[in-house]
Amino acid sequence: MGLLRWLLAIGKKGRYHYPQETIITVGNIDPKYDRLYKAASRSEQGKWYKVNVQRLTCSCPDWQKRRSAYPPGDVRRVCKHVYDKLSDGSRKAF
Repeated sequence: MGLLRWLLAIGKKGRYHYPQETIITVGNIDPKYDRLYKAASRSEQGKWYKVNVQRLTCSCPDWQKRRSAYPPGDVRRVCKHVYDKLSDGSRKAF
């Protein structure tokens, strides 16, 4: 029996428990950044998204469909556009 099949069998019987999920959070971001910034699309030239680095929000499809479900401050809310603005010192507001 393969390892994956064995783990699935044990999980079905209730004897195997996954460890509690650990959430990694982003530290406090200064409230002065609670505004919208422009973030360029990496795949479509001339396309821009609206990013709020303080709230970790973005108007891109990835953030809207998947990342918005995570709790505020959770690092999984950071899409590539939010990351770009967090790591880039030149933030241009809308």
